Amino acid sequence: MVQGNTTICILLPMCDTEHTRVELFVHVTLRIIIGLSKQDDLLHMQVFSLLNLIIQRLGEDIRPFVEAILPLLPEVWQEAEGQSLLRIQVGGSVCHTVC
Repeated sequence: MVQGNTTICILLPMCDTEHTRVELFVHVTLRIIIGLSKQDDLLHMQVFSLLNLIIQRLGEDIRPFVEAILPLLPEVWQEAEGQSLLRIQVGGSVCHTVC
């Protein structure tokens, strides 16, 4: 998934600046998660790092996107059995989304 990796490499620095409207990147990030291969653990972790950054940056403004984010997390959690680093990222997404 070279395209997903390239997209993450572009979006991550963009979302990490205070002047970027990160809500614009939520749907792109979710599409990448949906399209990820189960074998690409590094890309999964990069995508969830980006998602967690977006969630943290949005704070309470994440609410409109919660219905799109939460259904994906249990499936990724199950697929990540035995991959504790990815599960930490998924757990972080849950925590930042619902807390």
